[in-house]
Amino acid sequence: MSNKYKLKLYIAGRDSNAVKTISALEKLCLEFKDQFDLEILDITEVKGLAAEKGIIAVPTLIKESPPPPKYFIGDLSDTEELKLELLPNSLAEGK
Repeated sequence: MSNKYKLKLYIAGRDSNAVKTISALEKLCLEFKDQFDLEILDITEVKGLAAEKGIIAVPTLIKESPPPPKYFIGDLSDTEELKLELLPNSLAEGK
């Protein structure tokens, strides 16, 4: 069983908001090295993906594992706040 955090980011095209969000999440992933597995999915490229996954707004980040799943919608550029919400306190504070 993997200890990695499995994250899926849903975007709609590569507008400035999507690029900003991707950049922030990639920075977070680099900061925590091998802790994250980030997959970026563009709902405009896969027909029916948004409906299938229940995506009603973008960007949407889903932490799929470890359980329970967590959803983050909207501006994800504040990585400090995201770390506090996403990671256990010991990991968020001490890396």
